[in-house]
Amino acid sequence: MSSEMLAASEDELSLTFVSNGASLAAPTSAPTRRDIQDSSARPFPPMTTDWNVPQSCTWTYNAASEPVPGATGAVAWLDLEPDADATTLSCYPHGMFAGGRTGVFSPGTCPSGWTTAEVVVNTDEDHEHATTTAICCSSEYSLVDTICKRSVPTVLAVPISYNKTASTHEVLSDSTTTLYSATIAVYTIMAMFRETDKPMLGIGDEDDIDVENLPRGLSINARIGIGVGAAVAGLLLIAGGILLLLHCRQRRKRRNAGVGHEMGSVHRNCRGIDRDGDDASFTSADDDSCRRSYGREPPPAYEATTETNSLADNESGTTVSREEIRVLRAQKEAIQRRIDELESVDTDDSVEARQQHLQYQEPQQMRQSQRPVSQEEESRTRRDA
Repeated sequence: MSSEMLAASEDELSLTFVSNGASLAAPTSAPTRRDIQDSSARPFPPMTTDWNVPQSCTWTYNAASEPVPGATGAVAWLDLEPDADATTLSCYPHGMFAGGRTGVFSPGTCPSGWTTAEVVVNTDEDHEHATTTAICCSSEYSLVDTICKRSVPTVLAVPISYNKTASTHEVLSDSTTTLYSATIAVYTIMAMFRETDKPMLGIGDEDDIDVENLPRGLSINARIGIGVGAAVAGLLLIAGGILLLLHCRQRRKRRNAGVGHEMGSVHRNCRGIDRDGDDASFTSADDDSCRRSYGREPPPAYEATTETNSLADNESGTTVSREEIRVLRAQKEAIQRRIDELESVDTDDSVEARQQHLQYQEPQQMRQSQRPVSQEEESRTRRDA
């Protein structure tokens, strides 16, 4: 594969090992130290000199592979099928894949543009021969298991396929493809050294190793939990909105029903005169308050409304005045009938009393006329005459 065909320029890709951007996962606790077996029995290529990242890098992706768990889209690998000796086209140090191993250097430290994600110490040997391994990730990448990953909006990559017979990858296209919402992955570099290698590497003490608190990827269960939690929260918000809407509608209905009930009560309490046979009497409701309440009741032929024009107000006022006049006239007639009845009763009582008085006076006069006149009364009568 030629460099023009496989390499994506920095301006188009905007991605290098030291470029900034969003990380794949949230930060976790600081890297820990753990015990491993000494793997120095087989020789590894050294990395004792400075190594700089090339200006352009090759990104490839397996067109037949499904996205790895936790990835938002396709996964583009840095030099998935690099040169055998990892020379100029590779963005890894020389000897990255030597001896069938991936990224093990001894002695060595993390190269420029890479950071120490974890430090592993072999305690099976004495202090002089114990091996320390620094696990390195490219800057701004997250250490996920044994791979360094990072999520990006877009990346230019070359599609390849894996030949199982030859155990190699084959290029499917001569041009790059834009991958959206992709994950870019980089192999880790493991730099091993012993106590005797520190002077050569410029390491004075273990504390001189800059261990960066790199973010680590979330597990599948954590991602599933976050997705389920977000879905449940969304459903709860929707249900809360529906309940609030129903509650508001019920309150509006109850308020409208209450207004109608009050108007009905006013109408029942203001019925005017209640007649029972020939006797007329008023209802228990106060006459003034009844008239005021009745004046607020809309005409029976119209809907109750708060928005009326001047003509409608005049017609309503005229109708109410006529109805009030009719009620007052009925009251006047009832009062007049009651007065006539009382006067009739008084007249009958006067006639009967006069008759009784006359009946009492007639016997008295007859008895006085029949009584003999004495000499004294006769003389008084003469004087008066």
